[in-house]
Amino acid sequence: WAGRAGARRLVAVAGMGYPGAFGADDLRQLARHLALAVAALPDPRTLCTVLIGAGEGNLGVEAAVRGWVSGLAEALAAAGARGRIRKLRFVELFRCPRISQIPLDRRRM
Repeated sequence: WAGRAGARRLVAVAGMGYPGAFGADDLRQLARHLALAVAALPDPRTLCTVLIGAGEGNLGVEAAVRGWVSGLAEALAAAGARGRIRKLRFVELFRCPRISQIPLDRRRM
């Protein structure tokens, strides 16, 4: 669909398997595959997502962020010059205390 100033937007849905069986390696792989698919699109800049993996009974917030960043980094390395994703944005519908737990120091990732 078209967003502000005619910018095109796309929604992707990714499956996580059975509840409680989703681990850090699964998240890294999911993030990698999703980012590779997005990198193949014309002019991708921002990848927005909920914090997949940090739900009840799964990973902690820091482990989920680490999985996302690792998967994205692997995808961008594999995509080479096509890897034009510049920003990973975590979004929540409601104000969520989990978001304030996201480590901002990229060196720790």
